[in-house]
Amino acid sequence: MERRVDYLEHLNADAVRLADAWCVAPDAPVPSCPDWTLSRLVSHVGRLHRWAREINATRTMEAVPVPTWPEEGTDLGEWLRDGAANLAETLVASEPDTPVWNHLGQPPTARFWPRRMALETAVHRWDGDVAAAKVGAWEGPVDIDSELAADGIDEYFAVIAVPFTKGRRTGDGETIQLHATDVEDGECIETLGAEGHEYAPAHTKADVALIGPASDLYLWAWQRRTVDDGVLEVQGDEAVARRWAEVAGFKSDSGPKSN
Repeated sequence: MERRVDYLEHLNADAVRLADAWCVAPDAPVPSCPDWTLSRLVSHVGRLHRWAREINATRTMEAVPVPTWPEEGTDLGEWLRDGAANLAETLVASEPDTPVWNHLGQPPTARFWPRRMALETAVHRWDGDVAAAKVGAWEGPVDIDSELAADGIDEYFAVIAVPFTKGRRTGDGETIQLHATDVEDGECIETLGAEGHEYAPAHTKADVALIGPASDLYLWAWQRRTVDDGVLEVQGDEAVARRWAEVAGFKSDSGPKSN
Protein backbone atom coordinates (compact mmCIF):
# COMPACT_ATOMS: atom_id res chain seq x y z
CA MET A 1 0.00 0.00 0.00
CA GLU A 2 1.05 3.61 -0.51
CA ARG A 3 1.93 5.10 2.87
CA ARG A 4 1.59 8.71 3.92
CA VAL A 5 5.11 9.60 5.00
CA ASP A 6 6.68 13.06 5.22
CA TYR A 7 10.11 12.01 4.03
CA LEU A 8 11.74 15.40 4.32
CA GLU A 9 10.55 15.90 7.89
CA HIS A 10 12.10 12.56 8.84
CA LEU A 11 15.26 13.36 6.88
CA ASN A 12 15.86 16.56 8.81
CA ALA A 13 14.87 15.18 12.21
CA ASP A 14 17.07 12.11 11.89
CA ALA A 15 20.01 14.14 10.61
CA VAL A 16 19.73 16.49 13.60
CA ARG A 17 19.63 13.57 16.05
CA LEU A 18 22.60 11.88 14.37
CA ALA A 19 24.52 15.16 14.53
CA ASP A 20 23.69 15.45 18.24
CA ALA A 21 24.95 11.91 18.85
CA TRP A 22 28.20 12.80 17.10
CA CYS A 23 28.60 15.87 19.31
CA VAL A 24 28.63 13.74 22.49
CA ALA A 25 30.61 10.74 21.21
CA PRO A 26 32.51 11.50 17.97
CA ASP A 27 34.97 8.63 18.41
CA ALA A 28 32.46 5.98 19.49
CA PRO A 29 32.73 2.74 17.48
CA VAL A 30 29.65 1.91 15.39
CA PRO A 31 28.80 -1.79 15.98
CA SER A 32 26.68 -2.12 12.82
CA CYS A 33 29.37 -0.57 10.59
CA PRO A 34 32.59 -2.43 11.45
CA ASP A 35 35.74 -0.30 11.77
CA TRP A 36 33.74 2.93 11.63
CA THR A 37 33.48 5.61 14.29
CA LEU A 38 30.60 8.03 14.63
CA SER A 39 32.74 10.62 12.83
CA ARG A 40 33.13 8.29 9.87
CA LEU A 41 29.42 7.48 9.90
CA VAL A 42 28.41 11.14 9.96
CA SER A 43 30.85 11.89 7.15
CA HIS A 44 29.35 9.07 5.08
CA VAL A 45 25.79 10.32 5.53
CA GLY A 46 26.72 13.93 4.90
CA ARG A 47 28.52 13.02 1.68
CA LEU A 48 25.44 11.18 0.44
CA HIS A 49 23.23 14.17 1.27
CA ARG A 50 25.49 16.45 -0.78
CA TRP A 51 25.67 13.90 -3.58
CA ALA A 52 21.87 13.64 -3.78
CA ARG A 53 21.52 17.42 -3.65
CA GLU A 54 23.89 17.88 -6.60
CA ILE A 55 22.03 15.26 -8.62
CA ASN A 56 18.68 16.93 -8.03
CA ALA A 57 19.89 20.53 -8.24
CA THR A 58 21.47 19.90 -11.65
CA ARG A 59 18.73 17.50 -12.79
CA THR A 60 21.39 15.31 -14.29
CA MET A 61 20.58 12.14 -16.19
CA GLU A 62 24.08 10.72 -15.70
CA ALA A 63 25.97 9.23 -12.78
CA VAL A 64 27.61 11.68 -10.40
CA PRO A 65 30.60 10.86 -8.16
CA VAL A 66 30.08 11.03 -4.41
CA PRO A 67 31.81 14.12 -2.94
CA THR A 68 35.10 13.81 -1.11
CA TRP A 69 35.31 13.35 2.64
CA PRO A 70 35.06 16.57 4.70
CA GLU A 71 38.29 18.30 5.66
CA GLU A 72 39.93 17.40 8.93
CA GLY A 73 38.72 19.68 11.72
CA THR A 74 35.25 20.19 10.22
CA ASP A 75 32.45 20.54 12.76
CA LEU A 76 30.67 17.46 11.49
CA GLY A 77 27.50 18.11 13.49
CA GLU A 78 26.91 21.49 11.87
CA TRP A 79 28.09 20.12 8.51
CA LEU A 80 25.57 17.28 8.64
CA ARG A 81 22.66 19.51 9.70
CA ASP A 82 23.43 22.01 6.93
CA GLY A 83 23.74 19.32 4.29
CA ALA A 84 20.43 17.72 5.23
CA ALA A 85 18.64 21.05 5.29
CA ASN A 86 20.05 22.02 1.89
CA LEU A 87 19.07 18.65 0.43
CA ALA A 88 15.54 18.98 1.80
CA GLU A 89 15.21 22.47 0.30
CA THR A 90 16.31 21.18 -3.08
CA LEU A 91 13.97 18.19 -2.98
CA VAL A 92 10.93 20.17 -1.88
CA ALA A 93 11.46 22.49 -4.83
CA SER A 94 11.58 19.59 -7.31
CA GLU A 95 8.44 18.41 -9.05
CA PRO A 96 8.11 14.64 -8.47
CA ASP A 97 8.06 13.86 -12.20
CA THR A 98 11.15 15.94 -13.01
CA PRO A 99 13.55 13.70 -14.96
CA VAL A 100 16.65 12.95 -12.89
CA TRP A 101 19.09 10.04 -12.65
CA ASN A 102 19.25 7.49 -9.83
CA HIS A 103 21.67 4.69 -9.04
CA LEU A 104 19.22 1.82 -8.54
CA GLY A 105 17.64 1.48 -11.95
CA GLN A 106 14.32 2.95 -10.88
CA PRO A 107 12.20 5.26 -13.06
CA PRO A 108 14.47 8.31 -13.43
CA THR A 109 12.39 10.97 -11.72
CA ALA A 110 12.84 13.19 -8.69
CA ARG A 111 10.22 11.25 -6.69
CA PHE A 112 12.84 8.53 -6.04
CA TRP A 113 15.06 10.74 -3.90
CA PRO A 114 13.09 11.91 -0.83
CA ARG A 115 12.25 8.33 0.11
CA ARG A 116 15.78 6.98 -0.45
CA MET A 117 17.50 9.77 1.46
CA ALA A 118 15.02 9.70 4.36
CA LEU A 119 15.51 5.95 4.76
CA GLU A 120 19.29 6.13 4.38
CA THR A 121 19.39 8.73 7.12
CA ALA A 122 16.96 6.86 9.38
CA VAL A 123 19.00 3.67 9.47
CA HIS A 124 22.24 5.51 10.10
CA ARG A 125 20.61 7.66 12.77
CA TRP A 126 19.75 4.40 14.52
CA ASP A 127 23.37 3.29 14.06
CA GLY A 128 24.48 6.51 15.70
CA ASP A 129 22.08 6.05 18.60
CA VAL A 130 23.50 2.60 19.25
CA ALA A 131 27.09 3.80 19.03
CA ALA A 132 26.64 6.71 21.45
CA ALA A 133 24.58 4.61 23.85
CA LYS A 134 27.24 1.88 23.91
CA VAL A 135 29.78 4.30 25.36
CA GLY A 136 27.29 5.66 27.90
CA ALA A 137 26.89 9.07 26.30
CA TRP A 138 23.35 8.72 24.98
CA GLU A 139 19.96 7.22 25.64
CA GLY A 140 18.86 5.00 22.84
CA PRO A 141 18.33 3.70 20.35
CA VAL A 142 15.02 5.25 19.36
CA ASP A 143 12.94 3.19 16.92
CA ILE A 144 12.53 4.32 13.34
CA ASP A 145 9.07 5.79 12.77
CA SER A 146 6.72 2.87 12.10
CA GLU A 147 5.21 4.18 8.85
CA LEU A 148 8.61 5.16 7.51
CA ALA A 149 10.02 1.76 8.46
CA ALA A 150 7.12 -0.10 6.82
CA ASP A 151 7.72 1.93 3.69
CA GLY A 152 11.39 1.07 4.01
CA ILE A 153 10.64 -2.66 4.05
CA ASP A 154 8.88 -2.24 0.73
CA GLU A 155 11.77 -0.20 -0.70
CA TYR A 156 14.36 -2.66 0.56
CA PHE A 157 12.86 -5.77 -1.00
CA ALA A 158 11.33 -4.20 -4.12
CA VAL A 159 14.19 -1.83 -4.96
CA ILE A 160 17.41 -2.16 -2.94
CA ALA A 161 17.71 -5.95 -3.01
CA VAL A 162 16.95 -6.35 -6.71
CA PRO A 163 20.33 -5.40 -8.24
CA PHE A 164 22.46 -7.57 -5.98
CA THR A 165 20.22 -10.66 -6.10
CA LYS A 166 19.24 -10.61 -9.78
CA GLY A 167 20.38 -13.80 -11.46
CA ARG A 168 21.74 -15.24 -8.20
CA ARG A 169 20.46 -18.31 -6.41
CA THR A 170 18.94 -17.07 -3.17
CA GLY A 171 17.08 -20.30 -2.40
CA ASP A 172 14.77 -22.98 -3.73
CA GLY A 173 11.37 -21.44 -3.24
CA GLU A 174 11.55 -20.92 0.54
CA THR A 175 9.33 -18.14 1.85
CA ILE A 176 9.68 -15.52 4.58
CA GLN A 177 6.73 -13.57 5.93
CA LEU A 178 7.34 -10.21 7.56
CA HIS A 179 4.47 -9.11 9.78
CA ALA A 180 4.69 -5.58 11.14
CA THR A 181 2.36 -5.40 14.11
CA ASP A 182 2.17 -1.62 14.47
CA VAL A 183 1.00 -0.50 11.02
CA GLU A 184 -2.00 -1.13 8.79
CA ASP A 185 -1.44 -3.71 6.04
CA GLY A 186 1.90 -4.62 7.55
CA GLU A 187 2.40 -8.07 6.02
CA CYS A 188 4.54 -9.10 3.08
CA ILE A 189 6.08 -12.26 1.67
CA GLU A 190 9.61 -12.80 0.37
CA THR A 191 10.35 -15.82 -1.83
CA LEU A 192 13.90 -17.07 -2.33
CA GLY A 193 14.52 -18.47 -5.79
CA ALA A 194 17.03 -19.80 -8.28
CA GLU A 195 17.52 -16.47 -10.05
CA GLY A 196 16.91 -13.87 -7.39
CA HIS A 197 13.92 -13.25 -5.18
CA GLU A 198 10.27 -12.25 -5.38
CA TYR A 199 8.52 -9.85 -3.05
CA ALA A 200 4.88 -8.95 -2.60
CA PRO A 201 2.62 -7.46 0.05
CA ALA A 202 0.55 -10.46 1.10
CA HIS A 203 -1.15 -12.20 4.00
CA THR A 204 -0.23 -15.86 3.58
CA LYS A 205 1.60 -18.68 5.34
CA ALA A 206 5.35 -19.02 4.89
CA ASP A 207 8.24 -21.26 5.89
CA VAL A 208 9.16 -18.72 8.54
CA ALA A 209 7.36 -15.67 9.89
CA LEU A 210 9.12 -12.72 11.52
CA ILE A 211 6.72 -10.73 13.68
CA GLY A 212 7.28 -7.43 15.44
CA PRO A 213 7.32 -3.65 15.05
CA ALA A 214 8.06 -2.30 11.59
CA SER A 215 11.24 -0.66 12.83
CA ASP A 216 12.73 -3.95 13.98
CA LEU A 217 11.71 -5.76 10.78
CA TYR A 218 13.30 -3.03 8.67
CA LEU A 219 16.44 -3.18 10.77
CA TRP A 220 16.47 -6.97 10.28
CA ALA A 221 16.41 -6.44 6.53
CA TRP A 222 19.47 -4.19 6.87
CA GLN A 223 21.32 -6.70 9.08
CA ARG A 224 20.93 -4.62 12.24
CA ARG A 225 18.64 -7.21 13.85
CA THR A 226 18.89 -11.00 13.75
CA VAL A 227 16.57 -13.90 14.51
CA ASP A 228 18.77 -14.66 17.52
CA ASP A 229 18.63 -11.38 19.42
CA GLY A 230 15.12 -11.93 20.81
CA VAL A 231 13.64 -8.73 19.40
CA LEU A 232 11.44 -10.37 16.77
CA GLU A 233 9.02 -13.24 17.28
CA VAL A 234 10.07 -16.08 14.98
CA GLN A 235 7.60 -18.75 13.89
CA GLY A 236 8.80 -21.58 11.68
CA ASP A 237 12.13 -22.47 10.15
CA GLU A 238 14.73 -20.00 11.43
CA ALA A 239 17.25 -21.36 8.92
CA VAL A 240 15.28 -19.75 6.09
CA ALA A 241 15.56 -16.34 7.71
CA ARG A 242 19.27 -16.90 8.25
CA ARG A 243 19.58 -17.85 4.59
CA TRP A 244 18.32 -14.45 3.53
CA ALA A 245 20.79 -12.77 5.87
CA GLU A 246 23.60 -14.70 4.17
CA VAL A 247 22.38 -13.78 0.68
CA ALA A 248 21.93 -10.11 1.49
CA GLY A 249 24.81 -9.91 3.93
CA PHE A 250 26.35 -6.51 3.82
CA LYS A 251 26.28 -3.87 6.53
CA SER A 252 27.92 -0.79 5.13
CA ASP A 253 30.28 0.48 2.50
CA SER A 254 31.51 3.77 1.21
CA GLY A 255 29.37 3.73 -1.93
CA PRO A 256 25.97 5.27 -2.47
CA LYS A 257 23.90 2.08 -2.81
CA SER A 258 23.72 0.90 0.74
CA ASN A 259 23.16 1.63 4.36
